[in-house]
Amino acid sequence: MQSWDIILIKSRERKEALVKAALNQTFIAEAPFVLVVCANMPRTAKIYGDRGANLYALQDTAAYIQTLLLLLSARGLGACWIGAFRDDLVAEALEIPMNQGIRPVAIIPIGKPAEQPRPPKRIPLNRILYDEIYGKEKRD
Repeated sequence: MQSWDIILIKSRERKEALVKAALNQTFIAEAPFVLVVCANMPRTAKIYGDRGANLYALQDTAAYIQTLLLLLSARGLGACWIGAFRDDLVAEALEIPMNQGIRPVAIIPIGKPAEQPRPPKRIPLNRILYDEIYGKEKRD
């Protein structure tokens, strides 16, 4: 469905507005450019109705973002999926018509990485994988 729209941000002014919207995550303004990926809910609702707008559009957009992050990494770029932000401030800064079903999902600063961070700690698989039914511990 390509349930997403992408806004490319290069101006210092809009990056600073995104910093404010993203709870003062200042590294956003340091990136050479920033993408804001929005779910276009009406596009998916045309075919799948309410479930399309409220679920499929977000799933499709999230899958796109993850694929984009993998592509950027493969090309030697650093990027970060930021989901902690105030939708209303992002919409105001970028003139996103949220009242028409366009919802910001991620702010993604992109640039050359200054370092190679350690992988984050992960929950062990045996604590999140269940056997047949939710909550039933997986046995080897």
